[in-house]
This record gives sequence, structure tokens and C-alpha cells, in this order.
Amino acid sequence: MPPATSMEVEPKEFGDDIDLRLVTICLSNPGDAQGAKGFDIRRESLPRYVAEIGKMACARFEPTRQMLYFWKADETGDLRLTLSSRLDLNDSDGTLVTLDWMRDH
Repeated sequence: MPPATSMEVEPKEFGDDIDLRLVTICLSNPGDAQGAKGFDIRRESLPRYVAEIGKMACARFEPTRQMLYFWKADETGDLRLTLSSRLDLNDSDGTLVTLDWMRDH
């Protein structure tokens, strides 16, 4: 079963001090993509944050070192883990990081 689509994820309400220091990460999926793209800091299950073709999905994380995992839809539309990347968010309190999925090849 595919995960729920998160076109734009509204951040949960946190206390002012926590809310101001979280880092927002957004994944942009181009309009000419071959399917949905997803990301998460968890690897064990399907991603919680999924961007359909031409959309963006966003999430908020602690400003620490994170391992991001990325999924893309295969030919049947199922999301498959594709790659991972370390992202050091230390000293990035309150910032926005936008990741653009460039192509599917």
C-alpha cells in the first residue's frame, strides 16, 4: 500500500523556543518526473513525506546531523528506496533547506 501523499506538510505546533529552532526540509519533484518522490530520516518503512509529480513535500527536523533517505516510484508506482545522504544541520536553527530532484535517470 503506498503511503499517504503529503503535498505540503503543515508543521505541528510546538512551543515557541522549539518551533524557532527546527529546520524545514523540502523536496521538490519536477513536473516532468516519472513518478512520486519521497524522503524521511527513517529507513525502516515507507517515507512519511511524499511529493507527487510537480509538487513539493516538507518536514521539520532537529538541527543536528541527519541521515536522509530518498525513495522514487518504480514502473508500477511503488516507492523504492533509492539513495541516502548525510546532512549536517548543526548551527542551522530555523532555516529552510530545499532539495530539488533533478531527473530520474
